[in-house]
Amino acid sequence: MNKPWFEKKRFGWGYGLPLRWQGWATLILFVAFIASLDFITTDKRIFIPLVVLAVAVFFIVARVTSGKPEWSTGKGYDFSKKRIVKLAVVMIAVILIIVISQIVYLKKAHRTFENYYHFRGCVALIEKTDTYGICQLPSSQIIKIVEINNKWYLEGDGPRVF
Repeated sequence: MNKPWFEKKRFGWGYGLPLRWQGWATLILFVAFIASLDFITTDKRIFIPLVVLAVAVFFIVARVTSGKPEWSTGKGYDFSKKRIVKLAVVMIAVILIIVISQIVYLKKAHRTFENYYHFRGCVALIEKTDTYGICQLPSSQIIKIVEINNKWYLEGDGPRVF
């Protein structure tokens, strides 16, 4: 087998950080796919199966390119600053991707009444005009969605509302 794409975990079972550029590319694609799921589908019933599928594909790629994972107790492991910096960079990148995807998702939700209607989880439209809409949630609660500055908000929850 060629040089593995992922290292084996030092503690526990599974794979650690990528060792080669192919492993880094695979990890970046995996994180980008997970972060983009909000844009790929609005149907939440398919969200979990897509995450499970992505994890399975990622694990299969790691297994094929890096060998069988083995249990390790970390015996003889030396913590190096280089590994800690790599882990910190990966964690910061993952956090940034999640934050950015959530910001984009929220901006998309406020653009149109229909987006905000689905964002809030409405199941029934009771009334709609050009400036507001009233809908029912699965809990039977009735909410009013209003337009403020060409964006849609829950009544009382818009910008500069205290």
